Amino acid sequence: MSPRAFRRLLDRLSPDVRAAFERAIADLADGADRAMLERAIAAQDADAAIRALNLDPAAFDDLRETLRRAFRESGIAETASHAPPGGTGAQPAVILRFALGNPRAERIARELGATLIRETVDTIQELVRERVAASIAAGVNPRVTARAIVGTHDRATGTRTGGIVGLTEAQAGWARNAEAELARDPPDPAYFQRQARDRRYDAAVKRAIREGKPLDPSMAEKIVGRYRARLLKLRGEAIARTEATAALNAGRFEAIEQMIDRGVTTPDLVTGTWDTNIDGRERPDHHAMNGQKRTFGVPFTAPDGSLLRYPGDSSLGAPAEQVVGCRCYTGWQVDWIEQYRREAA
Repeated sequence: MSPRAFRRLLDRLSPDVRAAFERAIADLADGADRAMLERAIAAQDADAAIRALNLDPAAFDDLRETLRRAFRESGIAETASHAPPGGTGAQPAVILRFALGNPRAERIARELGATLIRETVDTIQELVRERVAASIAAGVNPRVTARAIVGTHDRATGTRTGGIVGLTEAQAGWARNAEAELARDPPDPAYFQRQARDRRYDAAVKRAIREGKPLDPSMAEKIVGRYRARLLKLRGEAIARTEATAALNAGRFEAIEQMIDRGVTTPDLVTGTWDTNIDGRERPDHHAMNGQKRTFGVPFTAPDGSLLRYPGDSSLGAPAEQVVGCRCYTGWQVDWIEQYRREAA
């Protein structure tokens, strides 16, 4: 598959991945038992508060299926791009097909997004514990705390938005700091340094600062809710690129493996070249890896020692710093001339 074809596929499927993630988070927020959540917070029972959220991983099934589709489409496209010339004489042409039913392919497809889903659920639980503990210490009304966890009803979308459900720990921390800045009397001007804030509310914050008065609590809660919603959108966009890239490259890698399994070629005749999207936004490590070549099965090596079979691969222990938001590509080339020379010999 050419770099252009790969990026077209990535651009087409990334929005589907983002939308599937956003639907999963909305499902979790909407599925929370609000009454039970408020009672649990009032009783200072974080475990009961977590149970009230009904954190069922099945909420992410649509995301799993979207990644599975990306895996299959890229596998089919990569297979088609390596079709050898037709047969001659009594030797039929080799017909290559990508087999999603291959046991190895099934396992890979089943595991796509698994780490993301597990980490997202674990993070939600940890954030809820922290929020309940902080609210108890500060004497915050349980109803306000519940809204901070699952958000408020958005009439435009029909779902709950603006809660901490779905955020990373870092994002939840940014939102806590924004809360603190807006709760000061008057609000802290440092709030305006937050790039993800909803600027439609800037006038209200500036007016409170100018008048030397505290911001109305309900207004502050609304502003922070919008900030959390925007942070969640940013996370969805990052997840879309990261998970779609990993799924597409996994499908392409599996396509080569299936060709080798069938005896169409051998690993030593397949060469991969790391192609970095150099535009000033690439990682320094990946800039250094641009043009790195490897025989199929031999992992690429980042300057920090991380090993990756392809961009977005974390199966060999590559950390998030080498995977999240990666926009690189690997080109796989089969040496058909040497393949035919060996067959003739």
